[in-house]
Amino acid sequence: MGDKKTSNIDVENLQQLMMGGGRKNMQEHNQNKKQKQKNSFANKNGNNNKGNNNKGNNNKGTGHYVGAPYNFVPFSNRVYEYPKEKKVKQNAVADELLTGEISYEITAKTPIMVDDGTGKFHKNPDGKYSIPGSTMRGLIRNNVQILGFSSFYEDIDDYALMYRNVASGAKQDKDRYNKILGTSNQDDEMRGIARNVKAGYIFQKHGKYYITEINEKYDKNVNYLMLSSKLILSEKKNYPFFIDNWKEKMMYKKCCIFVRKEIINGGQNEKKKQYIYETENPKEVEEYIEDGCFSYEGVQEKNNKIIIDKMGKPGEYSKVGNAKIKNNKIDRRISYEPREKNMINRDYEPYYDKVYYSVDHNKRKVNSVKSRGTNCIEKNMQKGYVLSSGWMNNKKNVYIIPEVKSKPNEENSIAIKEEDVKAFKADYTKRFNTLRQYFGGDEKEKKAQKFFGLPKEGEMKPVFYIDLNGRLYFGFTPRLRLFYDHTILDGLNKNHKEGIMDYSKAIFGYSNKKGSCRSKVSFSDAVIWNTDVKEMEEEQYILSEPKPTSYLDYLEQPEKKDPSTYNDNNLKLRGVKQYWLHSDTVPNKQTSKNKAAVSKFHPLPEETKFEGKVRFRNMTRDELGLLLWSMQLEENSQMNIGKAKAYGYGNIKLSVKEARCINKQKAYQTECLTLNPLEKIKIKPLIDEYKAEIQKFLGSKDLMEWPNIRDFFNMKDVTKIPDEDTIKYMSINNKDYQNRKKALPKVGDVIKKMLQY
Repeated sequence: MGDKKTSNIDVENLQQLMMGGGRKNMQEHNQNKKQKQKNSFANKNGNNNKGNNNKGNNNKGTGHYVGAPYNFVPFSNRVYEYPKEKKVKQNAVADELLTGEISYEITAKTPIMVDDGTGKFHKNPDGKYSIPGSTMRGLIRNNVQILGFSSFYEDIDDYALMYRNVASGAKQDKDRYNKILGTSNQDDEMRGIARNVKAGYIFQKHGKYYITEINEKYDKNVNYLMLSSKLILSEKKNYPFFIDNWKEKMMYKKCCIFVRKEIINGGQNEKKKQYIYETENPKEVEEYIEDGCFSYEGVQEKNNKIIIDKMGKPGEYSKVGNAKIKNNKIDRRISYEPREKNMINRDYEPYYDKVYYSVDHNKRKVNSVKSRGTNCIEKNMQKGYVLSSGWMNNKKNVYIIPEVKSKPNEENSIAIKEEDVKAFKADYTKRFNTLRQYFGGDEKEKKAQKFFGLPKEGEMKPVFYIDLNGRLYFGFTPRLRLFYDHTILDGLNKNHKEGIMDYSKAIFGYSNKKGSCRSKVSFSDAVIWNTDVKEMEEEQYILSEPKPTSYLDYLEQPEKKDPSTYNDNNLKLRGVKQYWLHSDTVPNKQTSKNKAAVSKFHPLPEETKFEGKVRFRNMTRDELGLLLWSMQLEENSQMNIGKAKAYGYGNIKLSVKEARCINKQKAYQTECLTLNPLEKIKIKPLIDEYKAEIQKFLGSKDLMEWPNIRDFFNMKDVTKIPDEDTIKYMSINNKDYQNRKKALPKVGDVIKKMLQY
């Protein structure tokens, strides 16, 4: 066995999609970019931490970094609601209400990219580079919500997130997952069988979705059959459906040879180990282990996995192994792996297809599978579907699902609740970029939709589901993704109510169940004015969005052993996601072989300048003060906008050049015509008026000390930019992400740690 290695599925593509990243030559980057780290908070204190991956690491003792290029400004536990007397009608005309315009300038402090959808910088109808007014509106509105103590209730898309039992998940969720699926590792006969999972068919009728059950029982009382790749390849003549079209229908090549391996979980010097030993004798490994110990000779060790060449009783060989004992048994499992990595079929794509199949008289084994198009049908063959899902944990099984005997309808089927359909669609949309990577060619989006998406009106497709205690779970593999018990909004502070009038709604308008109100502001495009600017050379990054399913990031984590997840009755959302500022753009060493995963774009260089205007109508003085504060922020403040913010693109400084207001007496005087009734207004007094107004609401505690205000400005302060080792993505290759046990550090903790260096 000395020249043999275990084989693992190459999941680099999927890993990169989880992380984001890009490809760039570091030397070229350092030559072409200005060295701005002297302005960072870390360097300001005399240490740039370069080369030290443990600095700023809050996962001490594990050797793994925990951090991200984003963080969360907490939701305020106070929400300012307009008193009745303050609500202003849209058509009101009063001397105390202000109408006019704000002129502002944006200076890019790092290269900036506002995409037009083609990888080019957005241009206005005149062909000039510009930042769309809608983009600016969204940026400033977010600032108004935070600085205006507004409700975020209607800005959060509420649905139940989904999860699957994974190695890095919370223990309580793993236990819940196994209980719902009905899996047990204690019963050798039922090991790996999800007893509560059933096969059926999902269909859509009149816009609603239904699942019809299959009334069939096979081995272990399940209504579908599993067929292993090993069996198909060892009895090729019985499975022409797979063998005749193996490039399309099989995860492994026609020539693949599977070898049996025993995987023994154990440990040495408090480190987890896995010992992998190839043997066809089911009793051999057990006979070698005495009191949890054995001896061996290994041929390879990597990532705490040891490939054993020879194994024997303690003392027989020079090296000592310690097996883990679980429930008075050796913790071990059997795995059949391809003898060589090149035996994996890289062209494989998930699919489902119509087949004929037959089973043995005990209904334990699938004897044969043929295409529906064949004329050579054996006696007792049944109609059904074969379903072969995406790669997951080196999967090797396909599933045979019998065809329903009568056409399904609403009366004999299970209706899926609208909220569950919404949650499934939201989960699918969030994961779509990952799911489509299972497919190749120009039709990958359509293929992904066909396999992973819900059926269209009149369509029917095989599905797996659990109908348990009034809750329905469904998906396209027996290892289902389950709905969490709570929706996202269950974690929002209860003071953030639906439909209340706050500063954000008053300024930007709203439309909800209780009514609607027009916006008081209009943002024009911010257009470039230094016209000699040219687009930079093409950049390539793998860009990804942080997802709410990452509960160690998105939820407040208590100081206890078990982390809080969306199954926790006391879950609390952490706050509003914001990206850290960077002193310069940063390359990323993550790469992908999949060209479709790479985002290509041409940014504009730093010091590019844009000019824009905001027109406002019938605003109170405190509303206008808040708007102005949300635009120019505090001294040393910057914002980030556009693409690749996680890598330092889009840092901007916004300066309000002028604010002017209509002088109503001049505008409406009858003696003479006034062509320009606009007059300059002082900006700082208006901002101070807003601060005074909100301070009355907040009480004695200083406005700038409220957590949402403090953390917001800490993240916008150019004198408090953490070094890159503190705000980079966690690495999958280094297993930072997989092995993390602690929450993302809070904004204040990141700043505090930087002070220590």
